[in-house]
Amino acid sequence: MRILSCSLLLLAAAAAGCSAADTKPSETGSPREDASSTAKDAGAVDAAPASDVPLTILPNQLFSGVDGTHTFQVPVSVYGGKGVTLKSSDDSIVTITPAKLTIPKDDASDDGESFLVTTKKAGKVTLTASLGGSRATAEVVITQYAASSWA
Repeated sequence: MRILSCSLLLLAAAAAGCSAADTKPSETGSPREDASSTAKDAGAVDAAPASDVPLTILPNQLFSGVDGTHTFQVPVSVYGGKGVTLKSSDDSIVTITPAKLTIPKDDASDDGESFLVTTKKAGKVTLTASLGGSRATAEVVITQYAASSWA
């Protein structure tokens, strides 16, 4: 009887791992699966490990500028998984900071990871998104402008 009780408790705990209690409402109020609670938590095997999921950077080619006076930034989103990192091939040309999108309540369709790329000087860099064994790249072309062109 004791083995049966333990088995029932384990089954109940596994079922709770997949319950609606593990979904969080998104900012739009619709349920979204918490990345920390997946079917794998309940003993199932993921259909595709993170390293097998293709990543996409949008846009995949970016153009910006620099004039030595004003701040130039371009937004970038990476799709294919949560917890993505985005790195530059040359940190002396750009800085990358995570960004949080404000999504209208009637449109919860954007599930990418967002970043702002701030330019420092003219040149070209490659952005590389990584998650597990998956990689994606995009190119940023930065043109030098005269500060007087801003007006």
